Amino acid sequence: MTALNALVVNGVIALVASLGLVATDAADAGPPGKPKGGPPWASAPESARQRANPYASRPDAVRAGRKLFTRHCASCHGQDAKGGNAPPLATGIVRGATDGELFWTLTNGHLREGMPSWSQLPEPRRWQIVSFLKSHDPAVKR
Repeated sequence: MTALNALVVNGVIALVASLGLVATDAADAGPPGKPKGGPPWASAPESARQRANPYASRPDAVRAGRKLFTRHCASCHGQDAKGGNAPPLATGIVRGATDGELFWTLTNGHLREGMPSWSQLPEPRRWQIVSFLKSHDPAVKR
């Protein structure tokens, strides 16, 4: 390859990459609206993964979490967490996450995918949302 051809090829690659038309690595190749390279809590530190939910197994926390989810999350994740503009949360992968992983995700967000940090919500409220997600019983009354 001549120097001119190499320059043209490198320029085209740089242009295409800058327009976002190619993934820069395998982790970025996932479909839009889906966490890339694993769930958003994949990078949670072990200390966060191990945190216990002080509201676990409390029906009142599930009800409160559902109300909070409706207020703060449903506009993106759907009224019953079945998806919308963002991935569904009424799934086995979410129920299989530790409470601490979900709490960490709520606290830190997943900005690359458009999920904001909910760290401004008091901790008890975030734990209540986790309780709702883990139970995900759409029949729980508001």
